[in-house]
Amino acid sequence: MTQSTLLSWYVAQLKPNGTSLAERNLRRQGFLPFMPMVERDERSSRCFERTLKPLFPGYLFVGFNPDVFDWHPINSTRGIARLVSFGVDGPRPVQHTLIQTLQDNTDEAGIFRTSQPLTEGDEVIVLTGPFADQLACIHKLDDTGRAWILLNLLGRETRVGLHRSQLARA
Repeated sequence: MTQSTLLSWYVAQLKPNGTSLAERNLRRQGFLPFMPMVERDERSSRCFERTLKPLFPGYLFVGFNPDVFDWHPINSTRGIARLVSFGVDGPRPVQHTLIQTLQDNTDEAGIFRTSQPLTEGDEVIVLTGPFADQLACIHKLDDTGRAWILLNLLGRETRVGLHRSQLARA
């Protein structure tokens, strides 16, 4: 049994720009923060730069054993706005299968990568590049790691070649 299977996981809402501050302070208090990241290409002046963005912007998961730690100090942790709660009973743990799936698909650097292979005909979303956040359909896959997709641009289907790492199932 790993350490993360003994923990209950909760969702914490972050204060603006509070990610690193919250992670550092949660660790210092004995809590385990988990924030899967995704790689995105963002336009800056004339080119695209690869950046890391949270998979769930504004939120992170906090793991702890509720029998050992009280959750109330999390709400006063620097960088944290509050634990997400439903009603007056306090926060509810996230399903363990969700956390396990996220952790299984997150590499050592904390980057979320999908483990399901893409196939022809799949609906995908473009993650990076000039067509980021566009929905498309995979037309053809080749042996070099390239995927030929059909994008709807200006009312016409246009065939575009991208690397498979730039795509995720929609």
